[in-house]
Amino acid sequence: MRGISTYIKREGEHCDVLRNNGSGKDVLNNPVKDFDRVGETRAIRYYGRRVQRNRQVDTQYGNFEMDTPRFAFPTDAPILDGDRIVYDGAVYELRALLARKTHIESTAKRVE
Repeated sequence: MRGISTYIKREGEHCDVLRNNGSGKDVLNNPVKDFDRVGETRAIRYYGRRVQRNRQVDTQYGNFEMDTPRFAFPTDAPILDGDRIVYDGAVYELRALLARKTHIESTAKRVE
C-alpha cells in the first residue's frame, strides 16, 4: 500500500492549508471564522461511489451545488479537522480525518 504515498508525491496537486485563527469578528462583535495560511501540502482529490460529484440540486430558492470529494494527503501534512484547503482554485473544508500508515484520508465539503 506504499503506492499511494508515492502517487501523492508524484501526482498530487499543491494546496494551501488554511486554519481558523479564532479572532474574526463581524460588525456586531460576534465571532466569525477567519482563516490564515499555515502551510502547504500535496493532495489527491477523488470521489467514492456514494460521494456527490459536482451535482446541482434545484430547490425552491434556486440552485444548490454539491461537491463533497475525498482527499488523500501525505502522513506529514500539516492538517487538522476543520481546516480548509485551497485545491485547484476551490476552497474545501476538511472533515473526519482518518490517519492510515501510508497517508491521511479526509472527507471534505466545498465551501467557496
